[in-house]
Amino acid sequence: TTFYVARDAEYPPFCHIQRLVLRAVVGHVPVLLGLIGAGILSFVASRRFGAYRAERKAADVLVGSALSRLKRQARRHYVDPALSPSPAIPSLQLRDLLLLSTGTPPSSSTDVTQVYFDPRARSSVWERVRHVVERNANVRCRTTAVRGEPMRVWEWIGPLEEDDDEMMSPFSSPQRI
Repeated sequence: TTFYVARDAEYPPFCHIQRLVLRAVVGHVPVLLGLIGAGILSFVASRRFGAYRAERKAADVLVGSALSRLKRQARRHYVDPALSPSPAIPSLQLRDLLLLSTGTPPSSSTDVTQVYFDPRARSSVWERVRHVVERNANVRCRTTAVRGEPMRVWEWIGPLEEDDDEMMSPFSSPQRI
């Protein structure tokens, strides 16, 4: 084994800079790891908060759409019971109708309409909608048999506006929220 010893303590400039950087990094590892961790944590928190706000906004729009559809169904039932035999709509059917409708693209970039194919996201948004709709005084919630299967249904029991154009015709096509 042969060892070499330098007589001078001088290093080339590149090696000197490399040693300074290495010493600075090694001396500040806990601080650097803390900064990186804080950055990642703030990024994740901002993404989750943004998703939470978007979910609340979508739930608010879906509540309005659900109540509108319940009113429309009640009006159709009372105008022509042969075409709409039941004034109630099963909540799961309404959920799938509102959350999985893929008819037309959103009208603008601020439109909260989106398709919820992920079961976890769909369940989370619908839980908010269900909570608001079932607490509405104009909606009756009950369990009834729909085509032989017991289902939770919502029925509009509030006043029906006569001047509302979308509810006057029993043949109006369902609109996407």
